[in-house]
Amino acid sequence: MSLNDPKELQFERLYKKEFASLASKYGTEIEYDQDLAAIDIGLHLSANDKMTNVRVWFQLKGLHSSTLTLEDFKKKDRIAYKCKIEHLRAWYISPEPVYLVLYLESAEIFLAEDVRVIVDRQWGDELLQPTTFEDYTSDTVTIYVLTTAIINQEFWPKLYAHKSMRIDGNSFRGKPLAHNRDPITSSLKLMDPPLFESVVQDLLQEHDYKQKGDIPIDNLFQGASGNRASLSYGTLNQKYEIVLQVTNSLVTGVMGDEICEGVSEIIHGPCAVLIHSRVSSPPDAEQLKQLSRTLSKDFGITRLMAFVNGSVFSNAAIGGSCLGVYLHALGKTPLRCVPQHLEDIGFNLTTTTNTYLRYRDKVAWQVGDVGPKENSDFESKVCAKDGNQLGAETDTSEHDKNRQNIHEIRELFRRRVNGNKVLGCLLSRDLGSTRAQYQVALAENLVRVETDSTALDAWMELVWACYKLQDYQWTSPIMRTVS
Repeated sequence: MSLNDPKELQFERLYKKEFASLASKYGTEIEYDQDLAAIDIGLHLSANDKMTNVRVWFQLKGLHSSTLTLEDFKKKDRIAYKCKIEHLRAWYISPEPVYLVLYLESAEIFLAEDVRVIVDRQWGDELLQPTTFEDYTSDTVTIYVLTTAIINQEFWPKLYAHKSMRIDGNSFRGKPLAHNRDPITSSLKLMDPPLFESVVQDLLQEHDYKQKGDIPIDNLFQGASGNRASLSYGTLNQKYEIVLQVTNSLVTGVMGDEICEGVSEIIHGPCAVLIHSRVSSPPDAEQLKQLSRTLSKDFGITRLMAFVNGSVFSNAAIGGSCLGVYLHALGKTPLRCVPQHLEDIGFNLTTTTNTYLRYRDKVAWQVGDVGPKENSDFESKVCAKDGNQLGAETDTSEHDKNRQNIHEIRELFRRRVNGNKVLGCLLSRDLGSTRAQYQVALAENLVRVETDSTALDAWMELVWACYKLQDYQWTSPIMRTVS
């Protein structure tokens, strides 16, 4: 039958009008002025009187009762339809979903299937290869739509599960991202505890974490008030990568300064998950050791994932970095744990696309470089040589020298060297093996700043944690010399 036949045109208008009427309840119709894309109409989905970011396209075809009787339809499990190979390829690789819709006049129903589902069932990506149809004498191919794929009340809500994502922006390890952030250096801002818990749970779900139960942690913080945390155990069925920002390095090359990824830790299989969503103090070291024994003995677990709603660059005593406490307490126990702070969780959020898209309008990011921020008190609390107390008379040249040392440290952090150059210098000296010796050496040889300064304590906490990382069974060196 000719496409210009008045009866055929009338038939086409009728079923397209009927389809548009059904679709109008779920969005706004989009239509090309000319049929140049082999697509009849699109639907921009809406929800609660607001437009979503989902658009779905439909190519409609009708089958007369004379072509397929009701009796024949009831006997079939699929309906054959011929279409151009060129069109099928275009629909298959479309960045937005394209559905083939068949109207069956005899049954007065619409059948609809996602073209990607149809193609994957019959050819997969081989459809795109020139050799797949080189023996065909026609430019058309037969595809099959299942007779169970009826457009009904259940069909339309399923369309909201489709997603469209721009892939013309940033990429990471060859994978397109849904944003232009750098996963290596992106750092999250502090979150409200419920939001932090929700983000972490979503990341775990995307990595197929199957929780088996909860473990009480009443004594983990030794009565310190203000902490909010939960501990569960289960199995992580997909590999989860931890990249510590503090181990990143800035490498100067031919093309200029470049960020070099730090060390990675892969979590997979049986594990426990600690979500520390409000941090007023780090866990108690002895309680962490007891937790290691409990998890190992009672649950057979030797891996702990700890998520900390605080910055690794802030003072543990005021609700910040817990890195040193975990590494120091668990370094020689069966339980292996590299805690993730907001800087490290930023890596996972930016590389777990589904979670990122769900929370991009809820989380906030640090602006600029990661590291200690300007702190006028930090610069002003410079102690004099030979142990003079704060406010005592000081030598101006010594004061200026110490101020310059502080400035240089901050600049190293700001450029995301994260102290590795400084650490490389420090670790080349005999600083002693105890924390106390290390802090004394650091205070004497690096900066003469009041030892109870919040900023200095936070920095020394971080440096000590990095120092302990050396003996933490990494497969590659952590400290790097930066030219």
